[in-house]
Amino acid sequence: MSGAALLSGARRRQAALRIILPLAGVALIIGAVLTIALHSYQANRQGALALSEEMLGSLEARVAQEIGGFFASGERAARYAREVFNAPAVRGGQRETLENFGRAVLDQLSHISLFMAADQAGNYIAVRRVAEGGYSSFVIRNEPGPRSLVLKTYDRQERLIREEPQAEHEFDPRTRPWFRAAISDPDEAWTDLYLFFTDRVMGLTVATAVRRLDEAAPFGVIALDVSLRALSDFLASLQIGRHGQAVIVDAQGRIIAHPQADRAMRTGPEGPIPNRLDEIGDPVLARAFDLIRLQGNVHAAEDVNGARHIIISSRLGAEATSGWRLVITVPEDDFTGFVAVNNRRALVMSLAVVLVALGLALLLVRQGLRADVAARRLLDEKQSIASQSAAFAELAGSAALFDPASDLPPDLTERLASVAQATRACIWRLTPDGRGLTLEDGYDAERGGHTSEAMLLREEMPAFFARLASGEPIIAADAARERSTAELHRIWLNPLGTTALHAIPIRHGARSFGVVWLEDPQETAGDTQGFLEALAKLLAVRMAGGQARLAARAAAVHALEPEPAAASAGFADSALSASLSAEVAADVYPQVAVMVVRFTDPLALAGRRAAALQGALVGRIAHALERAAQEAGIPYLKLLGDEVVAAAGLTPEEAGRPAARRIAAFALAARSCCAALFEEAEAEPGFRIGLDMGVAIGSRVGSGEGFLNLWGDAARLADQMAQSAPLGGIQATEAVYAALAGQYLFRPRGAFHVPLHGPRNCYILAAAL
Repeated sequence: MSGAALLSGARRRQAALRIILPLAGVALIIGAVLTIALHSYQANRQGALALSEEMLGSLEARVAQEIGGFFASGERAARYAREVFNAPAVRGGQRETLENFGRAVLDQLSHISLFMAADQAGNYIAVRRVAEGGYSSFVIRNEPGPRSLVLKTYDRQERLIREEPQAEHEFDPRTRPWFRAAISDPDEAWTDLYLFFTDRVMGLTVATAVRRLDEAAPFGVIALDVSLRALSDFLASLQIGRHGQAVIVDAQGRIIAHPQADRAMRTGPEGPIPNRLDEIGDPVLARAFDLIRLQGNVHAAEDVNGARHIIISSRLGAEATSGWRLVITVPEDDFTGFVAVNNRRALVMSLAVVLVALGLALLLVRQGLRADVAARRLLDEKQSIASQSAAFAELAGSAALFDPASDLPPDLTERLASVAQATRACIWRLTPDGRGLTLEDGYDAERGGHTSEAMLLREEMPAFFARLASGEPIIAADAARERSTAELHRIWLNPLGTTALHAIPIRHGARSFGVVWLEDPQETAGDTQGFLEALAKLLAVRMAGGQARLAARAAAVHALEPEPAAASAGFADSALSASLSAEVAADVYPQVAVMVVRFTDPLALAGRRAAALQGALVGRIAHALERAAQEAGIPYLKLLGDEVVAAAGLTPEEAGRPAARRIAAFALAARSCCAALFEEAEAEPGFRIGLDMGVAIGSRVGSGEGFLNLWGDAARLADQMAQSAPLGGIQATEAVYAALAGQYLFRPRGAFHVPLHGPRNCYILAAAL
C-alpha cells in the first residue's frame, strides 16, 4: 500500500473520530431526555382519559335529554291540538282553523313534516310545507255530499295561490296505523318506524284521539309526522372531539339517525330501507354493533385499524324511542392528542440543554472539517483555473478570433460552455443602428449544435438593452423575476428551456458592441466572471472593426424571411366573399384590417396590485388604448369583456395597405402601453394581440344612430391570432405580412389552417423598419 493511501486512510479515521466522539456525548443526553419525556407522557395521558370519561358521560346524558325533548315537542303539539279541537270535522270554519293551527305547528317545529286531522267519517285534512316556502293543504271530504279531493297551495303570506281538484284514489285515513293506534289509546300514541308515503323518508307519527265533551267515543284523530332527517341534522351539529360521532339505532341495529343523513338509508326493491351499523362501511361502527349484540350497554376502548376508539352505547328512555340506542364513537387521540402536543413542547424546552451541547459538538466538528473543505475548494479552483488557462491558450492561437472579416471560430462558444458547464453559450453583436442584437454564434451543449442569424429587438426588450448600455454585468438566477431580463426570458430563454443567465456586455471604450452570455451555468458567477470579462475584451477588439460586415449579415437575416403568398390579394376575399349574395343588407368591407387584444389574467385587470395605480387596471388600459387609437387614426375601437377589437379600412380610400399600416402602428403602440401598465401593476404581461386583413361585414345596431358591429373572416382570424399569440406579443396573418413586408420587421411563427384554403403562414410583428 502506498504512503499516500496510508495517509489518506489516517486522515479519514481522524475525521471520523472528530465527528463520532462529540456526537456520542450528545446522544447520551438525548437518551436521558427522551426517557423523562416518555414517563411524563404516560402519566398525563392517563389523566386526560379520566377527564374524557366524565365529559363523554355528560355528553351522553345531554344527547339523551335533547332526543327526549325532540319527541316530547311532538307529543305536546298533539296534546294542545286535542284540547283545542274537540271536533276536528273538516267542514265550515273548522277547516280554516285546522289549517292555521297546522301552519303554526310547522312554523314552530322544523322536525314536524306533516300535520293531519281525520274523523270517523273519513274526512281528512293534511298541511305540509312546499318548496317555495309556503304551505299546501290537502282535503278529503267524504260527507256531507259526494266525496271530493282538493289541494290548496298558499304562499309565505298565507295567500291562496291555487286550488286544484285531485284525482280520486283509495286513501282512507281510518285504515292508517296512526288512526287506529290513537283510537285505542287514551293518551298520545306513537307508531313504529315506517317510510312516509309522500316524502319518501323514514319517520314516526304521533297521534291522539279527539273526543267531544258529550260523547265518550272518539270523534276523530289529530296526528303529526316526525321526520328523522331533522334528528340526523341535530346529531350532525354535535361537536364530539374533533372526529367523534353520535348515531341512533333501533333494537335490530338499524340506523335511525346518522350525522350524515344519506348514510342512514339505502334503496331497496320496495324503496328506501334503513342500513344496519355494519352495512355502511364504517369499521368503528361495525365494531360497536358487535359489542352491542354481545354486551348491550357498552363503555369500552377498542383498537380499530390501528387506532384507539372510545365506544359508548346506552338505551334511550323516551316512549317514542322504545328499544332505541344511542351510540357514541370518538378517537382517543381527540382527547389525548393535546397531551402529546404538550409533551412535545416540554421535550423541545428540555432539549435546550441538548442544543447547547450539540452546538458545542458541531463547533468541534466544524473546526475539524474546515480543513477538508478548504482543501477541496483549492483543488476545485485549481482545476477551474487550469481549464480557463487551457481555453485562453487555445483561443490565443486562433487567428480568426481577431479577424473581423472571418467567421467566428465555433470552438469559442464550445470552450466557453465547457468551462462554465453551461447549457448554452451565446455571442451577440449589436446592430449598427443599435435597435437589435444579432446572434454571431450560439452553442447548445446538450444537443451539441450551433445556431446563428437570430435577432433580438430593442422594442421587444427595452429594459434589457438599457442594462447592456450601462455596461454592468447581468447575473440572474431566475431571469423571469428580474425586471431587466423578464422580456428576454419570455422571448428567448423560456422557449429554449433555460432559466439562469450570466451576461457580460462587450464594450470598447464607452461604446457597446454586443454581449456574451451563459445560460444555466453550473459554475458560480465568481468562478467564471473573470473569464467572461477577458473574453468580452477580446471580442470587443474583433467587433470594433466589423461594423461593415454586420450590415451584410443583417441583410442576410432579412433575406431568410419567407416571401408572402402569391395569391395574397385573393386571400383577402376568402371563403366569405365567395358566399356573399346580392341580398346581403349589411355593409361588406373587402379589405379591412382588424386587431384583437385578448387579456389572459382577469384578476390583474380587476385588481390594483401597486400603490401607484389608482382604480382597476382595465380602466387605465382602456384610456391608454383610446388615446393611442386617436393618434393612429383608428376609426373603430370596442372593449368587449376581456377583449379589445379595433379596425381600419372602412372606407375605399383607407382599405388595403393604408389600413394595414394604421392597424400595425396601433398594435405596436398598444403593445407598448399594455406592457408598461402591466409592469406598473407588478403583474405579468397578460395580453395577446392578433392581426388580420380581409373581408368583414358590418351593420349598425341599436336605437337611434346605433353603433357599428363588425364580424366575418377578418374579425374571426384576428381573434384566432390573438388566442395563439405569445404572451405580450403580436401575431399576424399572411395577409398582413404581404401588405407590410419591407415596412415592418416580421418573424415567421408557423402555419394555421384556414377553411377552404388550407394552411397559411403566420408571423410575429416585431417592430417598424
